[in-house]
Amino acid sequence: MSADIINFDPFALAREAEPAPDPIFDLIAEQDRLRSIGIDYRSRADEAMYALSKEERQRLHQQYPDEEDLPEPFGSLYAEACRYEEEAGEVHDCIVATKPITLDGAIALLEFAEPDEPLIITAIEGLRDIAAKGGAA
Repeated sequence: MSADIINFDPFALAREAEPAPDPIFDLIAEQDRLRSIGIDYRSRADEAMYALSKEERQRLHQQYPDEEDLPEPFGSLYAEACRYEEEAGEVHDCIVATKPITLDGAIALLEFAEPDEPLIITAIEGLRDIAAKGGAA
């Protein structure tokens, strides 16, 4: 019997720690969540604003050049939209500053960045093929 067989631990693989989850996924999900909430507030404000006559909308925009300063209910809805959009922007900055730690994280980052760019699509497809083969080229 060789020394390798004698020293073999059949449970070693089961005890290996799970790899740390890639932070990119949580950051992308949070940015999408915040942006979605901001879009909802902005849509509600726009719907309320467009329920007014064109003349009234023009008057309000002349009197209140900043959306957040408009009277209720418009101003508070636009203010909330801006708040969530700014928070989403801060999370986006974190995404840009965070390096992925997994192949799946790198693919997600590419999809997040430019999902319609032909070169990015080709790179993503190639990376997925590499990942399916276990990460080997």
